[in-house]
Amino acid sequence: MLLFLNKIKILENVLNKYKNYNIDYIILGCTHYTFIKKEIGELIKADFVDGSLVVKQVKRMLEKNFIS
Repeated sequence: MLLFLNKIKILENVLNKYKNYNIDYIILGCTHYTFIKKEIGELIKADFVDGSLVVKQVKRMLEKNFIS
């Protein structure tokens, strides 16, 4: 229980500065962020985007526009 409370406190300290922004989406850029997705969602009300989807789209765009 203490570990969970510390995790929440750390996330609050990191994310509190974003609470007043109108954030629509949060991109989970690392695979380990999925472990704290629920807690992030409780602090910042936004939809989540899996970072791997972003990487796939960037790869497609690079291949289409820059890589022959």
